[in-house]
Amino acid sequence: MVKSTKISSVCVVIVERDWCKMYLGKVTAQGELIEEPVELVFINERDWYTVDREGVAAQDESIVESVDLVKWHSPEVMNLNTTLLFDKIVQEINAVCEEKNVKFDSVVVSMPGTMKDNSELVTSSRLDITSLPTPFPVSSFISEKLGGIPVRIINDVECMLLEAQTSLIATATQHETIYYIIVDEGVGAAITIDRKRYHGAAGVAGRISRLVVEKRGHFYHKFAQSGLLEYYASRPWISQHCVEGYEFDCQTQNTTPSKTTKFKELLQRQYENNDQRGLTFEELSVGVNDKDRIALTCFNEAAEYLGIALSYIITIINPHKIFLAGRLITDIDNFYDDVLKSAKKMTWPKAWDEKIFTKRPNARDDQVRGALRFAMIEK
Repeated sequence: MVKSTKISSVCVVIVERDWCKMYLGKVTAQGELIEEPVELVFINERDWYTVDREGVAAQDESIVESVDLVKWHSPEVMNLNTTLLFDKIVQEINAVCEEKNVKFDSVVVSMPGTMKDNSELVTSSRLDITSLPTPFPVSSFISEKLGGIPVRIINDVECMLLEAQTSLIATATQHETIYYIIVDEGVGAAITIDRKRYHGAAGVAGRISRLVVEKRGHFYHKFAQSGLLEYYASRPWISQHCVEGYEFDCQTQNTTPSKTTKFKELLQRQYENNDQRGLTFEELSVGVNDKDRIALTCFNEAAEYLGIALSYIITIINPHKIFLAGRLITDIDNFYDDVLKSAKKMTWPKAWDEKIFTKRPNARDDQVRGALRFAMIEK
């Protein structure tokens, strides 16, 4: 049988809460990349797609009459805000096509969340889309506005896993159980078994961010649960815990801490600006490098809880390969090693094998390349 030599141009849209990137790539019918994808546009703006109360009112006055907009997560408002998100994406695609004179054969939208049939969005807590009345028809919505070209959606970590497993093509492992975990702005995961994505009965298999690792832990209103892994092992929450630790020191000492370091200055800035979750990866890394007591305590706690989650996975699923990725894994000194130490301590010894772990250096590259492969090989 002769392989098709058809080459398709694909627009990949990477969606996050605070940014959006678009790429153009070329891929064969077998999902082989012809060249490195080219970045078309980068929208780096906090809450880049959301609107304020007045914006909602301008879009649909009937919603203002029937819904208390303080309850932002009501189904009616949520559906409108989701529409605005994907309408914004269409606008950006049209703008970049006109500005850069590019054309493509299909679009893949990769984002955090739970999808149905790679065409409808069910929920995405990261994007604050949590109470839609019915799944939102992303594919048909965007396709109709772009003249009918094929549009598909896929979970962000599933793209990363799809790319990572290509590194195993020459080994038997590609046909076994593979787990990909990203620890970054949140905690995400995906599973493949025999090279097929595994979603489970309700389509949410592998979402370890929802694992309860501390039953008396903090109550997270978005998920209506206490002690979830994501609360302890993601950048925004580690930032918050560090600033809270600084605030506690200030209150117990009844003054600002006398010893000034670069990290203490960063903590004081966030404390005074009432922006507990605003420390960047680079700034958090300063705390670790300074051997700051607050930073080390928070990261040790994050490593311990992530290790507990890994021990659950290893004991229950016993996968052949676990990819660990994300900026907490790659950018924070010793964090990866501390996670594995914690996991080993908590795991049934018969199931433990450190050789199953691989650190992935760039999860976002995995995401873009995986989205391109997905555009073709799973049609």
